[in-house]
Amino acid sequence: MFFSRYGTQATIATIATIAAMGFMASSHRVKSAKSNDSSIENMQGPQNPMHVILMPTALGHVGIFQKLIVALSNDPDFTFSIDPQGACKEKFDALPAKKTDTSSKVLVLGRASGSMDNEEIQSQASQADRTVLISDYMYTPSTKSEQYLPNQLPKSYAALSFCTPLKNDKTKSEALQLGIAEEHVHEMGMHIKPIKPAKAAEKMKMCQSLNINHTRKVIVISGTTLPRREDKAWDDIEFISSILEYSKRHLSKEQKPQIVISLHPGRKDMQEYIVALKDILNTYSELTIRIPLSNLLIGKMNQAVVDDIGDKRAIISDQLGLNALLTIADGVAQAAPGAAINAAAISGLPTLIQANSEVSPLIKQAGNTSLESFLEKPNPARQAEAICLKSFNEQVVIDAIKQSGASSSIANLP
Repeated sequence: MFFSRYGTQATIATIATIAAMGFMASSHRVKSAKSNDSSIENMQGPQNPMHVILMPTALGHVGIFQKLIVALSNDPDFTFSIDPQGACKEKFDALPAKKTDTSSKVLVLGRASGSMDNEEIQSQASQADRTVLISDYMYTPSTKSEQYLPNQLPKSYAALSFCTPLKNDKTKSEALQLGIAEEHVHEMGMHIKPIKPAKAAEKMKMCQSLNINHTRKVIVISGTTLPRREDKAWDDIEFISSILEYSKRHLSKEQKPQIVISLHPGRKDMQEYIVALKDILNTYSELTIRIPLSNLLIGKMNQAVVDDIGDKRAIISDQLGLNALLTIADGVAQAAPGAAINAAAISGLPTLIQANSEVSPLIKQAGNTSLESFLEKPNPARQAEAICLKSFNEQVVIDAIKQSGASSSIANLP
C-alpha cells in the first residue's frame, strides 16, 4: 500500500542498479543478462537522445520517480540522471549525468513541499531547455503559500508541461498562473489506494503498542510540511489545537476520542515545531494523546524535547508509521488535504481538514465534514466511496517529456 506522504522504501543499491539500466538503454537489447556482450562498451545507444534530469524533492515522489526510472531505462530515446533534493536525498543516489551528445536537456521536477530552499530548484530550471513539473498534491495550495507553483518558480523559468493527479479547473488555473497552457496540463492519475482496515488481532496489537484501548474511537491526525507562517504560527498546530480544545470542552469522558498524531518526517523545522506542539499538548493532560516517534524523527529533535513529551505520550517505534496507523483509524484529520485524507475519503472514513482554509482539495469528498460532526457523530460502517480515480500512469509523464519540445506551451498570462 502506498501513500504519497512516505513513498515506497527502496534501498539505494536498488535505485542505483535500476538507474544503471537507464544508462545502458539502447535500440539493440541484450538477449541474455549473462552474455559476455552485455557491457556498456558493446552497446550502441540512440542518436542524440534527450537527457532527462530527474529531481524529486519530497518523500511523496519516491514511488513516482522509481517508476519513471524504469520507464526511462527501457526507452532508447532517453538518457537520464538523478539529482534528488530535500527529503529525497536519503532515498536516491545522486547519479552524474552521462556524457553524451544530447539534442536537449529536460528537467523533470517534483513539486516541492515548501519545506526546502528553492535555490537549487530554480538553478536547475534556469539551465534546462525544457521543464516538466510533476505534482503529487491532492490539493491546490493557497496563493500565498510557498507551495503555490508561481511562488516556487519565477515566470522566467516557466515549465512547459505540468503533470497532476487530476486535471480540473483548480489545477488548470494554477498552471495558467505559471504560464502553462491548458493543453499542456496532463492528468497522470494518483498514487493513493483505499485503506485496508487492520484485522482484529492486528488492531489489538497496534493499540497495545500505542497503549490505547482498542474498543474506543481512534482519530489519526496526519502532519504536513506546511511551512511556518509570517506571523510565526503553524497551521498544523492551530488545527491540532482546535481538535483538542473541542474534545476537552464539548465531549464527555466516554465520547473523547483517542488521538494519535503522526508527524511528517519531511518537516524542515522539526525541532521548533515539536517544542511548540509540546507546549500545546501540556494543556490537555486529560486527553489520551499519542505521538509515535521513529528513530528518523528522533534524530531531527533534541532528546530533551522527547523526554518532556513523556513516556506515556511519546511512543518510540519504527513500526507505527502513518500507513500502519491509518489501518486502525476511525477518522483521519489533516490541516491540508494530502494523501492520508484522500485515501481515507475514498475508504469511507470521516475526514477533517482545516476550516476556512484557502487550500482546495482535488476530491470534493475529502474533508467535507465539520469539526462537530467529525468528533461527535458515531462512526458509520466503512463504505468506500464510488469515486473513479485513475492510478498513476508513468507513460503520461514520458509522453509529456517527449511532447514538451514539439511546440511552445507558454500561455498568455492573464
